[in-house]
Amino acid sequence: MSCFAGCYTRCLLPTRALLVVVATSLLLRAAPAASAAPEVPPAKQHYFDSFRRDAARPDQPDSARMHTLYKLALGWRRISRDSARAWTERTIGLARKVGSRRKEALCWGYIGALIKDEGDFATALRYQLRALRIHEKVGNRHGQISAHNDIGPLHKNLHQWEQSLASYHRARAIAEDLIAHGPNPADITDRLAYVLNNIGTVYFDQGKYAEAQPWYEQALAQARRSGSPDAIATVPTNLGGLEAELKHYAAAYGYFREALALDEREGNLYGQAADLLVVGEIQTFLGQYANAERDLTRARAAARQLGDAILLKDIQLRFSRLHARMGEGARAGQAYERFIRLSDSLFTSESTHQMAEMRARYDTERAEQTARLNALHLVEEQLTVRKRTIQLVMALGAVLGAYLIGWLLVNRTRLRARVALAQARAEQERAATAAVIEAEERERRRIGADLHESVGQLLTAAKLNLSGLEHELASVPTAPADTRQLLGTAITSLDDSLREVRSISHQLLPNALIRLGLAGAVRELVQQLSAPAAGLRITLDAIGLERRLPPLVEGVLYRVVQELIANVVKHAHADDITLQIVHHGRELTVLLEDNGVGFDLADALARPDGGIGLRNLYSRIGYLGGRLDIDSRVGRGTIVTIEVPISAESEADTAAPAAAVGAAVGAAVSTS
Repeated sequence: MSCFAGCYTRCLLPTRALLVVVATSLLLRAAPAASAAPEVPPAKQHYFDSFRRDAARPDQPDSARMHTLYKLALGWRRISRDSARAWTERTIGLARKVGSRRKEALCWGYIGALIKDEGDFATALRYQLRALRIHEKVGNRHGQISAHNDIGPLHKNLHQWEQSLASYHRARAIAEDLIAHGPNPADITDRLAYVLNNIGTVYFDQGKYAEAQPWYEQALAQARRSGSPDAIATVPTNLGGLEAELKHYAAAYGYFREALALDEREGNLYGQAADLLVVGEIQTFLGQYANAERDLTRARAAARQLGDAILLKDIQLRFSRLHARMGEGARAGQAYERFIRLSDSLFTSESTHQMAEMRARYDTERAEQTARLNALHLVEEQLTVRKRTIQLVMALGAVLGAYLIGWLLVNRTRLRARVALAQARAEQERAATAAVIEAEERERRRIGADLHESVGQLLTAAKLNLSGLEHELASVPTAPADTRQLLGTAITSLDDSLREVRSISHQLLPNALIRLGLAGAVRELVQQLSAPAAGLRITLDAIGLERRLPPLVEGVLYRVVQELIANVVKHAHADDITLQIVHHGRELTVLLEDNGVGFDLADALARPDGGIGLRNLYSRIGYLGGRLDIDSRVGRGTIVTIEVPISAESEADTAAPAAAVGAAVGAAVSTS
């Protein structure tokens, strides 16, 4: 890094960006844990009390209460993410009740932002994708811009650069179309500036400065057209940093001057001091010593007016460097001595504050110790008076204690026996489930192979004989026409039977699962079932499935997904199905959502004839140690969530079992 780039990191970022990041980090660290009740800052107590009262009013309509709950969720973000999420989930419930899909999408995106704050970018991406789907379904193009602009940094944090750029470019295309053809283009001009700036940051973070520069320049031009002070202030500092990295110090100077002019216009004294500090550093580096001294003097005056000792200390260090470059050793030494004095003063001030805190803590602890000693003397006097009573109570307590210990020992033995019995039953149920699943798979392979090798060959032989007969009849001019037509119909029916046998054989023994794995097999299944012309659209997102999963997990999940999609097609009357399969860390999540008629889950499980399939799904997922959750109501559609743990050992051994499964069933599918 260049000499200036080093001072840029030390000067500009602490004054503009790093302080904001540090402050935010401290707020998040100060937020109480989920188990403790979060404390609301006194300055915001009135804010929260006002919204709570509005939310509790019985005469308030659900739509207004929904907006009030969402404001509460936004307010909790920097205090307690758990509380913010709880209020957001309540808002989602009301949004669904009143049918506000836009508000529901905003809530899912907000939950994604909360999870992003915790550093779980993959899970946050799943929620942002869900919000984007809803924005797309309801045609909310402003919401689509926000969603894509939130998805971009998640991909960037995961170092998925191409996906990040794709998200930002989709946001850019929508924004440009709204500016060109929308009813209120002025509402979107500043948002386009932010999107263009974010595209530049993707290239900048990869060290591709030449590619980043034109996007920053477009962002600056767009920000100036929008007239937004925030947008105008954001881009010049990025351009200045870029020019500094490219060692174009004169250009960097111009951009920081522009930022200074904006801070002067807005009356931001702290921003002016920070900008003048960086500008003075650049002028020192460029040899413009008089201008550097003038601007550093202005920065020092502003820092003194603010009373900011830390900023004043940094300015004195820049004065020392300036005088050293000018060859003024005495003045450089004096400036450096002032820098040292300010550093020592800050250290002494902090030490004095710490000593005062320690003294106050010592006095408090001493007073508490004195109070404890007085309490002990009082207890000692009371013990003397009650000595005989205590002796009697102790004797009685010994008897009761012996009885209680005996009862506890007996009860503990019984409890251990119950636990052992429950564990044995659970193990038996697991073994029975495993045997059933393995037997089903073996039977599927056997039936599929028999259909393919036996029935298929017999039908093929029959077709050959009939085709030969048809050929002979064709050479006999006197053969009746009805006989020829009947023979042609028989051959056509035989072809249909061969195709049906082949289809059933492939369903019983899916070749795609062996060749392509879970993602490829599900994608092939979706392509077979998706029929937009018939009114059914199936959208599939598969994330993190580059490596194969354990064969048992792939087989069970494929059958479960196959059963779920078949149920939607048969019973839900849906025209849109969204399917997401996400493998992150040691967990695999499947999310299936449809817009069908929905159903009553409790009623379906209670029916002897209707709950067998659902119970079978629960049993299969339980065998994998996972969890199946079905959220459905009549008239609202269905959301199915599956979470399955993937152990590190099973991932390491995936290749060998997959090859073994392929060899075991290869003979049955090799001629398909």
